[in-house]
Amino acid sequence: MKQSIYIDTSVIGGCFDEEFAETSGQLFNIFKTGEAIIVVSDLTLLELQDAPPRVRAALDEIPLAHREDIELTEEAARWPSGTLRQGWLLQPSEWMRNTSPWQPSAAWMCW
Repeated sequence: MKQSIYIDTSVIGGCFDEEFAETSGQLFNIFKTGEAIIVVSDLTLLELQDAPPRVRAALDEIPLAHREDIELTEEAARWPSGTLRQGWLLQPSEWMRNTSPWQPSAAWMCW
């Protein structure tokens, strides 16, 4: 089963930030090749409407088959804290130490 990774606008914008461009680019390559599924909320898509064109276009480079769009519901807004308590989600600092050479600022691994 492929890993699903939730990202927010800061990860997308990181592709164009000198400090995060290399690591965010590596993450986006993982999504482009289908090694993992990018999970994007409708809130992130809404936030991208005000972003520069090149930031908005970054998601278009990822095939829809490698992307899952989710609706931000009241339950979803509380999702990270609840899933952390239940052990369904690992914060980046916990899983990236052992599994990844990159460290995007706001990516969460889900399974």
